[in-house]
Amino acid sequence: EFKELLALDLHGQELLARDYFLLSFYLCGINPTDLFHLLPPDKKGMVSFVRQKIAPKAPPTIHLYVHECAREIINKYRGEKHLLYFAEKYTYDTFLRRIDRNLKAIGNKLGKHLYMYLARDTWATYADQIGIPHEVISKALGHTDSSTAEKYYISFDWTKVHNANKQVIDYV
Repeated sequence: EFKELLALDLHGQELLARDYFLLSFYLCGINPTDLFHLLPPDKKGMVSFVRQKIAPKAPPTIHLYVHECAREIINKYRGEKHLLYFAEKYTYDTFLRRIDRNLKAIGNKLGKHLYMYLARDTWATYADQIGIPHEVISKALGHTDSSTAEKYYISFDWTKVHNANKQVIDYV
């Protein structure tokens, strides 16, 4: 099904919607709001952020390597201050409504129900299918349900997430 989505010949707003969906997937299923507000990668090709959904709880920062397939999409829609120009032109709610409307239209072409959160769900499902440890999947998704030892004593090795993401991308 993922390959069907990639194979579609899309233009205009539908192309933009698919690219946003794919970029979310290529960044470990990053939430749409976090992707919208993301700043450009650092010199090492990393994006770092705190999830918007749980930011008031002071969660740890998530660090993701931007693989080439994600870089290609970013280069098409690069912003001046944000990763993508959408955050400089639209409100998040307006932009997400546009994306959702076009993903629905794409889904109709595929005979599937396509929506933004599916990128996150699909990434996690594929990661599980290829044997990525659940601890790494959870970190990649930005989940904060960790032990006391993890919170205070263990510095997580983010290369585990980078390697897992590369495996998922290669899988599709």
